[in-house]
Amino acid sequence: MEEEETNKLFDLLEKVYIELQDTKKELRQEIQDTKNELHKEIQDTKNELRRLSNHVVKLENEMHDKITIINDEILTIKHDISEIKTNVRELKEKQESQELEIRVIKNDKKKAR
Repeated sequence: MEEEETNKLFDLLEKVYIELQDTKKELRQEIQDTKNELHKEIQDTKNELRRLSNHVVKLENEMHDKITIINDEILTIKHDISEIKTNVRELKEKQESQELEIRVIKNDKKKAR
C-alpha cells in the first residue's frame, strides 16, 4: 500500500508540476503582452507629447507676433497722445495770448473813449 500511496503522491506532484509549468507559460505570455501594451502606450504618449509640444511652439510664435503688433500699436498711440498733448498745450497758449490781446484792445478802447 505504501507503494500505491507513493505512486499517487508522485502522480499528484507530477500534475502539480505540469500545472505550474502551464501557469508559468501563461504568466510569461501575460507579462510579455503587458510589456508590449505598455510600450505601445508609451510610444503613443510620446507622440502625443511631441504633437502638443509643436502646437505650443506654434501658439507661442503666434502670440509673440500678436504681442509685437500690440506693442507697436501702443507705441503709436503713445506718440499720438504726445502730439495731441503738444497741440492742446499750443492751443491753450494761443488762447491765453489771444485773451490777453482782447483785454489790451478792450482797455485801449476804454481809454480812447
